[in-house]
Amino acid sequence: MSKALQPPAADRHDNYKRLSKRVLDQCLNTLLAEPPTSAQATELQQLLHELHVHQIELEIQNRALSETQIELEEAYDRYADLYDFAPVGYLTLTAKGAILEINLRGATLLGRERTRLTNMPLAPLVAPAERRTLFQHLAQVFQATDKVVHELMLKPIGGISRAVRIESVAMLDRDGTAKYCHSALIDITEQKQATSALRAEHAQTQCYLDTVETIIVVLGVEGQITSINRKGCELFGFSEAELVGKNWFSFCLAPSEDAKSHFAIFEAVMAGRQEYIKYNECYVIDRSQKEHLIAWHNNCLHDSKGNITGALRAGEDITERKQSESLLEGQRMALELMAQGASLDKVLDSLALTAETLTQNIRCSVMLLDEEQSCLHLGAAPNLPNHCLDSTHRGAFKIDDVACGEAAQTGERVIIADIQNHSPCKACYKTANKAGLHACWAEPISSSSGQVLGLFISHHHKKWAPTPTEFELTKGLARIAGIAIERRQSKTLAEQHQTDLIHMARINIMGEMATGLAHELNQPLAAITTYTGAAIRMQRAGIQQPDKLTEALQGAHDQAMRASEIIRHTRQLVQKRAPQKTKRDLNKLIKQVIEFIKFEANAKGIKFKLKLSQNLPLVTIDSIQIEQVLLNLLRNAIDATTLTKRKPQTITIQTGLNSKKWAQISVADTGCGMSEKTLSHIFKPFSTTKGSAGLGMGLSICRSIMEQHGGHLWAESEPDQGSCFFLTLPT
Repeated sequence: MSKALQPPAADRHDNYKRLSKRVLDQCLNTLLAEPPTSAQATELQQLLHELHVHQIELEIQNRALSETQIELEEAYDRYADLYDFAPVGYLTLTAKGAILEINLRGATLLGRERTRLTNMPLAPLVAPAERRTLFQHLAQVFQATDKVVHELMLKPIGGISRAVRIESVAMLDRDGTAKYCHSALIDITEQKQATSALRAEHAQTQCYLDTVETIIVVLGVEGQITSINRKGCELFGFSEAELVGKNWFSFCLAPSEDAKSHFAIFEAVMAGRQEYIKYNECYVIDRSQKEHLIAWHNNCLHDSKGNITGALRAGEDITERKQSESLLEGQRMALELMAQGASLDKVLDSLALTAETLTQNIRCSVMLLDEEQSCLHLGAAPNLPNHCLDSTHRGAFKIDDVACGEAAQTGERVIIADIQNHSPCKACYKTANKAGLHACWAEPISSSSGQVLGLFISHHHKKWAPTPTEFELTKGLARIAGIAIERRQSKTLAEQHQTDLIHMARINIMGEMATGLAHELNQPLAAITTYTGAAIRMQRAGIQQPDKLTEALQGAHDQAMRASEIIRHTRQLVQKRAPQKTKRDLNKLIKQVIEFIKFEANAKGIKFKLKLSQNLPLVTIDSIQIEQVLLNLLRNAIDATTLTKRKPQTITIQTGLNSKKWAQISVADTGCGMSEKTLSHIFKPFSTTKGSAGLGMGLSICRSIMEQHGGHLWAESEPDQGSCFFLTLPT
């Protein structure tokens, strides 16, 4: 063994174990080249042993390598199968787009044999219009570390174009540079066709929905809008893209407790805990924050398994219809109040309240213009704050001091969308701001002849310009207000005219009763003369009889009081004054009237017969006017009775109750009576049975007085049997 190959003697045996097979082979060859010594023989055996061990190890390693190679070959075969027969096209591309490797599916998609595609550029196999997209794709791939995705159209094969999605990832070398990329081609032709068909179907469905003049909204299970038609978009003022995905309940419904309850019901329906309410109404808000009342018809949407997938709502904007209905109802109520004789204040309050229900967030007032056309007075303001009324509307205010007051001067509608920045309203700004009112508009209230009677003013809580619909609604209410005001004015004139007629009728009666009145006054005056004459004679004769003197003076005093009462009552009857209603006893009133007319009856030989009920309740009347009615009926009865020779000649006056609600008086005579024809028109103006002696207004005025008292007057008669007049008054 050469010295160069010999290890140190002390540990030569151990060192053999550390030597490689190549070195051991060299040691073995050296030993075999020289004749062995005994020491060398032992070393040789050791060396042979190590070589044998190495041989066994090598055989084991060879066997393991052989098995690994078989597994690798099998794995490669499996990979090749997966690679070649995968449903996705796989290929390796250079940065310029040359194909380094491609599987069978990729070759099929590209329409070429696999062997012909190697080193071929991909661009010519792509539709010309898509090649720029391919180059953009490759540029992005080799500049990024993440996957890059694009869609391409391949060059048609046999007239058929295929759409693919290309997904690529750059492969980096050890130095971090990318020389090629792995790409996948996924056929999305059918998916594109299905999507296109779905879009076409959706477009067609949307076209159908858009032609319907009904709001249609489709909601997902969480309340998000998944579809909405043209009518719905027009209502909200948004495009479909702006609305789809928005939560219906938080984005579209007007904020209120009702909106929360609607969402709670929807959640219960989607969870299957509750049936959907088929019909409901709710307020929605559009882009300008205006509220609309919508009537909805609701249905659930289900999948093929019956699971709830959402909801369909077929809606209709009923805001204007509801407003019109409310307007008509408000007008009807106001007209009913007028027909029932309600005060102007109540009618105007009713109209103002109607206006407040027609438009959200407004408060209304009605101002009345005075006869001089210079000042406005409050007619109605049911819901304006008290401090607002105290500072701006109480008493008479000049037109210039009232917001929108110029409408009373011009007769034209005035709109103040922002009170704060409207210079004529500076005086009203603080009050309006405190009341939370920021806009107002005034609609002139006109008479049938076009004269301005007042203003219908609407106050809004926001800076606001009313819509044409709101103008029309206010205009309709202002028209009814004009009718009410004009009717009140006409009624006042009619009442004044009626009062004048009644007064003239009383004077006429007094004229006709002048003889009787003179006699009534002559009696107490003659008695006064007699009593005072006796007292004077006693005084001159020196007769000292104080009791008789006092008796004479007392008699004179009583007769003077009687004459004074007759004069006072006569003055009351002829005096022109406004009606004054008080509670009176009808029996006492009848006796008082008889005292007034008994001289005339006695002079003609006519007696009065009284049948007065003792349980007659008090009635609320104007006693002078009811006396006038009774005087007229009694004088007519006296005239009718004197035309016949039937005995006895009496007039019967009776009182009683006609049900519990009416007190009744009847005046029956034994005169000549009337035919049906005469009876049918005796209450008409200028109708008389007295010829030239009568004006024909007495009974017409009497009936008018009774109607003003809420009572009735009618007559029953037969020829030659006398007549009976009935009058009733509410108790």
